[in-house]
Order: sequence, then structure tokens, then C-alpha cells
Amino acid sequence: IKNAEMVIDTSTLDKILDKRRKYLDKYESVVARYEYEKWKYDQGSTRCCVATSEPIEPQVRTSGSCFKGTNESAIKHYKTMVDQLKVSAHEEYDKIVEKRMQVKNARSLSNSLGNVGDRDNFDMYFLFLPSLVQEAL
Repeated sequence: IKNAEMVIDTSTLDKILDKRRKYLDKYESVVARYEYEKWKYDQGSTRCCVATSEPIEPQVRTSGSCFKGTNESAIKHYKTMVDQLKVSAHEEYDKIVEKRMQVKNARSLSNSLGNVGDRDNFDMYFLFLPSLVQEAL
């Protein structure tokens, strides 16, 4: 074998990005609906015969059940969730890159050993052991 690549599990990152996409869709939908209602109100307020009330910012129940809990601005809530998931996605991506770099560094170390030293004693899987186990070994 001349070259082998490691496939890193990105399912956690995929889940975070899917969840972020759902919140982003909700955010865009709520903003678009609210902006449309404001526009419709502004258009109606220029006419003398239309009696409409000013649109209320959309609310979402953020904690508790359907009957109990606190209402919060839907726009702010969804925006906050999108931002939090963005940070989580960046953190997960950084973990993936770090794992990949550890494997790459181990591979370059293994290749640099060449015929000098005992390559059979070098175990790449050692990198994936928890640090406490590594210290014990």
C-alpha cells in the first residue's frame, strides 16, 4: 500500500448543519412574513377606508409546554439559535481538522522513520486512545 486515507466520521457535524438549516429556514420564513405584514399595513394605512391594526412581531414559545412557558420574539429566538449552531459547527469542524492533522502528522512521522528504527512498534491507533490511557501506557 503506497497511500491510505482515513475517513473521519462527520455525522455530528452533519446533524448540527441540518439543525442550523431548519432554524435558518424558520428564521427566513418568519422575517419574510413579518415584513410582508408591515408592508401590507403601510399600504393599507394610505387608504382611508381600510381599518387595520399594526402588525405584531411574531412570538414563539421557547420553554415549557404548549400551555405554559415564556413567549419570545420569534425573529430574535431563531437568529440566536442559528448563531449558536454556527459556533457549534465551527467547533466540530475544528475537531475534525485536528484529528486529520494528528493522523497526517503520524503518517509523516511513520514515513520519516524509513528503514531506521522499528516501524512495527509505531501504532497509529495510539493517537485515538484517550489521553489518560496514553499516559498509562
